Amino acid sequence: MEKETHSSARVLKIAACLLAAAFAQTTLTNVSLRLGCINWLLLVTVYVSFMRDPVQALLTGTAAGLLQDVASASPLGVSGMGEVLAAYLAYWVSSRVYAEGWSVRFLTVAGGSVISKLTSFALYRLLGIGLLPLAGVRSVGLDIALAMAANLLLSVPFFIALDRLFKPGLRQRARRAEAMRGMRRRRWKKMV
Repeated sequence: MEKETHSSARVLKIAACLLAAAFAQTTLTNVSLRLGCINWLLLVTVYVSFMRDPVQALLTGTAAGLLQDVASASPLGVSGMGEVLAAYLAYWVSSRVYAEGWSVRFLTVAGGSVISKLTSFALYRLLGIGLLPLAGVRSVGLDIALAMAANLLLSVPFFIALDRLFKPGLRQRARRAEAMRGMRRRRWKKMV
C-alpha cells in the first residue's frame, strides 16, 4: 500500500513537472529566441530516465514529445520520437553506469539533446516539411550546438531542484546511516 502511494505521488510530480516545463518552453520561446533554445521537456525526460524505471522513462518521453508537438503546432510525433530516443539513451546510461555523478549527467544531457534534435530534423526532412527558422546545413549544426549548450548550462540548477523535489528523504537517510554506523561502533567496543 505504501509503495503504491509513493508511485502515484511520483507520477503526479512527473506530470506537474511536464506541464510546468511545457509552459516554460512555450512562454520563453515567445519572449526571446535565446531562451527558446532550452528544451525544458527534454531535461525533465532525461531526469526521469535517471530513475531507472524504463516504462516510466519512455512514457515521460512520449508525453513530453506530444506536449512539445502540440505547443509548437508541428506534426504530432515528430518531437515525440526524439524525446523517446533521448529517454531511452538516458535510461540505458543510468542502468549501466552510476548516474549520480555530474559528468555522466552532462554527457547524457548532451547526447539526449543531439539525438532529439537530429531525430526531429531527420523526420522533418523525411516528411518533406520545411524547417521554419532554419535554412541550410550550417544553421542546423548551429541550432544543435546552441540547444546542447543551453541544455547543459541549465541542467545543473534544474537537476538540483528536481533532486529536492523527488528525493525529499535524502538527508533523513544520511542521518540514519550515520546513526547505524555509530551503533556498530558501540557494539564493537562492548565486544572488545
